[in-house]
Amino acid sequence: MKSLKINDLYKSYDDTEVLKGINIALDAGEFLVLVGPSGCGKSTLLSTIAGLEEINKGSITLGENDITHASPKDRGLAMVFQSYALYPNMTVRENIEFGLKISKYSKEEIEQRVQSAVEILHMEPLLNRKPGQLSGGQRQRVAIARSISREPDMYLFDEPLSNLDAELRVKMRAEIKKLHKRVKKTIVYVTHDQVEAMTLADKIAIMNKGTIQQFDSPSNVYENPCNLFTAGFIGSPSMNFIDVVIKKENDKFYVDFKNESGVVNTIQLDAEFKDLDKYVGKTVIAGLRPEHIQNGFRDASVANELQELDARINIQELTGSDVFLYITLNDTDVIARVSPSGAKGDGENITLKVWAKKIIFFDKETENRIR
Repeated sequence: MKSLKINDLYKSYDDTEVLKGINIALDAGEFLVLVGPSGCGKSTLLSTIAGLEEINKGSITLGENDITHASPKDRGLAMVFQSYALYPNMTVRENIEFGLKISKYSKEEIEQRVQSAVEILHMEPLLNRKPGQLSGGQRQRVAIARSISREPDMYLFDEPLSNLDAELRVKMRAEIKKLHKRVKKTIVYVTHDQVEAMTLADKIAIMNKGTIQQFDSPSNVYENPCNLFTAGFIGSPSMNFIDVVIKKENDKFYVDFKNESGVVNTIQLDAEFKDLDKYVGKTVIAGLRPEHIQNGFRDASVANELQELDARINIQELTGSDVFLYITLNDTDVIARVSPSGAKGDGENITLKVWAKKIIFFDKETENRIR
């Protein structure tokens, strides 16, 4: 296992700056997921780590080795591509063996490495088939097995599951998670899928426009987003954003939520919101996740932190275990996540519970979180 450190990395194509001052420190054996919208620079960053792209400024260190300008073959990395990159005229066994033969390992060493990779991924029945005879998930396993057989210091995954259907993606996510626990190697994984990011990662780097917006654990990114972009990108359905005016009376802060019928619900804020003083009388953005607006919370310990919110149901969506209610607050469409047993029909009024302590506020101009 080796750690990864990226320091002040920049990458440009002609006059277009694609990566802007990237800094990452990853402990040995950690699973890092780079996630963000298309064009944010995540695949380019992965390519610079792999040595497939030259950087303009900065450094990349793997363990004790500076690999900034090392050739791809000398970096001790293995990469799994979105397209699998298998040789169609070779069998599964031959595809796994090919790189080892090029590296001139002995026949015994090749057999041992191939067998080890095949056992980890349960691929024994597939060894004599060719890629055209395999499903998408099986081809991806072959690509991963080929990487495992090299026994690298670190694995790089470039959107490896994006070509698979939804059910197979769930299964392959579990396979990759089990693989990481077994090989205990550092992994950098690129995806645009936030569910993959949240379920796989030890650390997440949220990227946008060539910068890292937040580098943190999945739980901290979800519970404590640093800005409006991160808050909106992570979470499904995404966080609700509502314009509110901060009020203060008797050293206590309040915000008003007016529903579609014109009824005003005043919510008292948690005492920890000390930094709201300079925003009193000003409009800020209140962020509230759907699960923090419910018809009832199972955790009795938060009962004294809940406040009532009257709303009218516009439409609702049943997902099985939950119902998503679409309501309107302060002229903004808002989603609440409730249990099916407490749901009502479209157009009906409902009294919901808001977990006021979970409201996050953002500066309307900078879009940064108000601490």
